[in-house]
Order: sequence, then C-alpha cells, then structure tokens
Amino acid sequence: MSLRTALFGKPKPVKPNLEFLLAAPKSFAVLKEELQLVPSGVAGICFKSLTSEGVVHTDEELVAMLKINPTALSTDDLGFKWVIVGNTDPEALTTQLHKCASVLDENGLGTHMLCAVFAFKPVTAPGQGSLRMVYLFKRGTYYPFSPTGEETRDNEFELRVQSFLGGALPLEKDLSKWMPLWGLPVN
Repeated sequence: MSLRTALFGKPKPVKPNLEFLLAAPKSFAVLKEELQLVPSGVAGICFKSLTSEGVVHTDEELVAMLKINPTALSTDDLGFKWVIVGNTDPEALTTQLHKCASVLDENGLGTHMLCAVFAFKPVTAPGQGSLRMVYLFKRGTYYPFSPTGEETRDNEFELRVQSFLGGALPLEKDLSKWMPLWGLPVN
C-alpha cells in the first residue's frame, strides 16, 4: 500500500498508455495468415463517463469534443460509454481510435478510459469463430476475447491466439485480467 492510499484511501489514477494502441495493425496480418481472421472494420473505446475535474461531460459535449456522429456514442447495460468507429482500412481504423483516445485524454477523461476493442471475423464462415482484441489502457497490454454465445467464450481459441500474437503485440500475461466483455457494441 502506498502512502497516498493509506492517507487518502484511494490510489492515484493511472494515466492511459496510448502508445501501444498503435501496435494493433501489426497483429492484423498475423491473425489473417495464421487463423484466417480479418478485421470487421469496427472498433471502440470504453470509458466511465464520470466527472473531469468537477465537470460532467454530457453526450452532446462528448459528440462535439470527439467530432463524431451521435450514433457513434452509446451506453452499455452497465452504464459505460462507448465510442464506436468504423473503417475498412485497418491502419485508418487504428488511427481513428487513437485520435479519439487522445482527445478523451486531453479533455480529462484519460484516467476513465478502460479499454479499446477491435473486432475480427473469419475470412470464410464459419471459420475459427469471432474474436475481439481488447487493449487495456492502464496496463498497455492486449488480450484476446472470443465470445461464443450470450455468456460463453472459447478459452482454448483465446490461448491459440495468444500463442500466435506473442511477438506482434504486448500481451497481458496475467490471465485473470482477461475479463469477458459481454454484449459489446463492437462486432
């Protein structure tokens, strides 16, 4: 326990690591070659829309700040906000996502960003299954998440993805951090 935590009761908020978000396209070629998966063209950022230095950001303010279409902003069942971007060019998709993350960070929401998610689909159906690559902003690491149903996942496939991407991305080594993200707006 740090002195700050002992005195004030909560740890200092962790700044997001945006650097490794740009590493995502390196994995796209590996996933296509090894597992026949391609980007779906959709990605998103999940964050807690709380307060930023005492100022509450409304949906309208977030849309204006990010210069996005209002339909690109949604709230999930748990109350977390999602910014959804779409682009068929993987490099452009990653750049768009990084730009949104940078704007959120610059406007005081950096410590509220939880993750970024890239969706992948099989080249030919049914293929290997669906995949989401989840980037944890506070840890600067990725992990694979492969939903197979409403609340089921394919752990074996996730471990296969991990074995192929070990050199392409900074992967999360602590498997307890590989949290399931049910009902994602990123498909």
